[in-house]
Amino acid sequence: MRIQDLRTGHEVCGYYLLKNIAFKNFKDGSGQFVNMILSDKTGDIDAVCFNNVNADLQAGDVVYIRGVTQIYSGKLQIKVDEISKTEKDATQYQQVPPNYEDNLDKFNGVLNSMQDSRFASVVNSVFSGETLQLFQVFPAAVNNHHAYYGGLMEHTLGVVNLVKTMKDFYMVDGDLLLAGAMLHDIGKIYEYNNIGKTFSGDLLGHIYFGAELVSNVSGDLNKTDADLLLHLILSHHGKGEWGSPVEPATPEAEMLHYVDMIDSRMNMYFADGSDDHILYSKKLNKKIFLP
Repeated sequence: MRIQDLRTGHEVCGYYLLKNIAFKNFKDGSGQFVNMILSDKTGDIDAVCFNNVNADLQAGDVVYIRGVTQIYSGKLQIKVDEISKTEKDATQYQQVPPNYEDNLDKFNGVLNSMQDSRFASVVNSVFSGETLQLFQVFPAAVNNHHAYYGGLMEHTLGVVNLVKTMKDFYMVDGDLLLAGAMLHDIGKIYEYNNIGKTFSGDLLGHIYFGAELVSNVSGDLNKTDADLLLHLILSHHGKGEWGSPVEPATPEAEMLHYVDMIDSRMNMYFADGSDDHILYSKKLNKKIFLP
């Protein structure tokens, strides 16, 4: 049964993508239970299992589950009675957003529009071959913003559109800012696979990967431009405690940091797909009010 068709009290048996899994201890120490997010092409749903679960299960597996739907904390979830790993292809269960093809066209349009930029050689070198293919299908995160097929490209387009709107209001370097917007999260193709974080991604993070990738292809830039572009990538999280090794020190870096945050958080506001006007957002960790 498709996730979008599930209602309270439905018996569920079928194959789903295990998008996230977390083993938790019972408060009395008597054992463990498992919280999960299951996914198919139509959506995501929370799931919980209180029975013995194979500890080798991990995000990205396609699993067979049997259980029943119920309401917990105001949201539909599956209470799983049985779960087992399969060898099915995960790509067959990934959601493809309805605007994906439109985003592809828009992204190609942005690439073409940057050919007169002094950063064109770097942008063209990065967005080619396998790197471009991965960028176009990867999520921007595991659980937070744009955490779905093509989400990285969609988020990048959102950041690009915002900086295009804002750059003419201030005395900023438009070419530099647009290049930074295009490249700021490119390291996520190494931080994640198409479902979750890689081993290297956990250890090093996408900011490191992005800076390394851009540094390797910036030979045609003068040193000042190369440093300014790398600074945008390194500082776009804003603070050390948020993952940036340096804080924004240029107008372009400051703008990119806040625009990145705006696009990310706006996506999280509407990520639950709820018709409720007042709800608690796990992604934002607060009660939110929607029009």
